[in-house]
Amino acid sequence: MPSSIATITTSGQLSPVLKRLRKDLGLSQEALGQKLGLSQERISVMERHPERLPVDQLLTLLMALNAQLEVTCKETPDVTERSADWGSW
Repeated sequence: MPSSIATITTSGQLSPVLKRLRKDLGLSQEALGQKLGLSQERISVMERHPERLPVDQLLTLLMALNAQLEVTCKETPDVTERSADWGSW
């Protein structure tokens, strides 16, 4: 399988990436479902609406697709320029 990186900045971008990863492995939704102990219908829903998945399920799906999730910062804000719009956590 070719190595690739997908930068995802919106939830709508995740669905086609998951589908592509599955197809790159030559897996049907049914075959992926069997690998995970899920139905083809569940895999279809997961691919169409990955934004609804709990993080642990998304990570399990990614592992089955031989992929991983990486979180990076776009830029490091200068703390001296911290503004009131940061709010409190």
